[in-house]
Amino acid sequence: MNRRDFFKEIKESLTVTLKEIMTPFIERDVEKLNLVAETFSGIRFYPVSFPNEDAPFEEVLIRSEPIIVTRSHNVYLALSKKCPECGQLLHYLAYKGSFKCFVCEDREFTLTLPQSFVSFRTKVDRGRLYVGIPEKEESHA
Repeated sequence: MNRRDFFKEIKESLTVTLKEIMTPFIERDVEKLNLVAETFSGIRFYPVSFPNEDAPFEEVLIRSEPIIVTRSHNVYLALSKKCPECGQLLHYLAYKGSFKCFVCEDREFTLTLPQSFVSFRTKVDRGRLYVGIPEKEESHA
């Protein structure tokens, strides 16, 4: 091995070593930046259980907000269980497979059309499912 090959090998070895040393620090800093971004976005993420494979959806309650957690095309969805028109609780009609608002009477929602629900952000991090709920403004009156 001549000097040129030797120094080339040293350079490559040092580069790989530095990458391996710096990667955990960079990943930790990226996690901190993500946390800061979530804080400033006004959305707080709460851990929830993954929806059961046998059931069409799971119901969870986060900060007094009823939420439907479901999976559609390998994407997790978090949908409000409140009517988008009047804000009343939607009732699940198992025989129809749909949700109905009894205040609006003619309003029915199905999970096959999730865009008719108010939706919340979801993310999977370290094998856990999280639902993002907007922080409510506190009045200081």
